[in-house]
Amino acid sequence: MEKYSSFAGKSMPMGEKIPNFSMIGVYDKQPAGIKFVKIHTKHLEGKFCVILFMDNKASDLEIKEWQAFSSSFEEFNEMNVKLIGVCTDSHIAVRAFMHDHHLQGIKFPIISDLEGELSRSFGVLKIHKDKSGAAKFDAARAVAILNDKSEMVYLQLKNEKVASDPRDIISFLRNARAEKAPTNNRESKNEEEDNISLKSNKIMFEKEKSSSKSVFLK
Repeated sequence: MEKYSSFAGKSMPMGEKIPNFSMIGVYDKQPAGIKFVKIHTKHLEGKFCVILFMDNKASDLEIKEWQAFSSSFEEFNEMNVKLIGVCTDSHIAVRAFMHDHHLQGIKFPIISDLEGELSRSFGVLKIHKDKSGAAKFDAARAVAILNDKSEMVYLQLKNEKVASDPRDIISFLRNARAEKAPTNNRESKNEEEDNISLKSNKIMFEKEKSSSKSVFLK
């Protein structure tokens, strides 16, 4: 059977609050080492949050991406920004992946989204068929940003050749936080331009989605 892929459902609208979740995460908390931790929606409250979706392919690009965001962890932390990863493998598999690829030093927790529900809510859950025709799913490589009210303000999907750059995300966060700061002389025209710029950051592969046969998990 011919392989194909499509995204399962649409993303939540910009400005919508993330659904509540409670999931197991893998976290290398030094000096204790890699541990399993519970991560809840409430852990994100009151902070901007960057969610890094992984595609489970263990490619050099993905590994370098994990390392790049980990290297920028302190800068995210200084900005009071929560950084978490999401992977549609089990927490056991994520821990093994970190050991096998020498990623024990990753400074942010990786959520095990084994049922794909969190990835689905962001519209980044990819459905495909293997050689036997069995339906499989995983998360596409993507970056989402939540504001301090846990509302989505940014979503970008990446292809297999371009890594997500933490510098771009940090720049967006600085601009977003600056927009929240009160100013006495801001003109309405500038506010309108900022809103247009914010909305333009939502990048969904509409062309790919419309040309692919859709499959939805029951």
